[in-house]
Amino acid sequence: MLTRSGGQLDLRFRFLNLELIHKGDTRPVVAGDGLLIKVSSNGQLLPKPGQQDESTIVDVAIEQLGVPDLAVFQGYMPPGFPLSITGGKAMLVASLQLKPTDASGYIRLESGDARANLVDQDLRADLTADIRLAGGRPEDLKFDIRGSQIVLNNVRVSGEKDGFDDQAWAATLNLLQADLILADPLRVSAEVELSASDSRPIAAVFRNQEGWRPEFIARALTVEDIEGTAKLEMEGNRVVIPTSWITSDNIEVGAKAVFSESGNDGVVYLKYKKIDAVLKLKNSEKNIDLIRAREKYDSYETPH
Repeated sequence: MLTRSGGQLDLRFRFLNLELIHKGDTRPVVAGDGLLIKVSSNGQLLPKPGQQDESTIVDVAIEQLGVPDLAVFQGYMPPGFPLSITGGKAMLVASLQLKPTDASGYIRLESGDARANLVDQDLRADLTADIRLAGGRPEDLKFDIRGSQIVLNNVRVSGEKDGFDDQAWAATLNLLQADLILADPLRVSAEVELSASDSRPIAAVFRNQEGWRPEFIARALTVEDIEGTAKLEMEGNRVVIPTSWITSDNIEVGAKAVFSESGNDGVVYLKYKKIDAVLKLKNSEKNIDLIRAREKYDSYETPH
């Protein structure tokens, strides 16, 4: 629908039977009938050369669209990343206002059966992702998404040796600082804050692994009231964690890692009371070192 009042031009587009498909994948990212786009400007559909029409406003309302298969988002992750999104359905709602040099609004994704695989363990969880637009430059496809939050509830872990299922368990990831660039390749830079009820799902994953497992690590992995921070950088199929640190009760855990198409590299530091160790990761190889663990962790730098 097109309306015009004085020098103001309004265009409205409502999409029915919509399917949004990512290049190179036949599965729809979202599908449904609930997308409305409204474009308002001062009446100049084509701005003058060299001049940006700051009066142009694009309002996007997603009343209810479905994500038929969350596994489609796995295409944004590097091949060697330890977590694989394997399935689940979700609903999407949003309200956005985009100007050439500013953005505001929110996108909310909610799933009651998100499924993933972590080092050969099947994971299921209730997932809620609230993405907030705190600013940006939509003309450059750049967005400030600080204040966004991701919440996991009712996590279930299934493995050959152990499992975990507790509806009361919850974990929250808050984005303290976060920039998103929707170009090719996709780029994300973020500083996050993590809190979780306890580490029982992680302990279940650990117990399901084969090979030598120091007993103090098994005890240290069962703790409550987890809090931590991390930095994350993502560009295309490359994910870098320059630093992360988690504390709870008698433990300290740090991790630095790179996941990319060319291979994985990283270290994980764990201190339980007065005992510590560093786990070195190189592609599929793992090595636990109990000598000068903190020194080796501190000296490690993620590859550029």
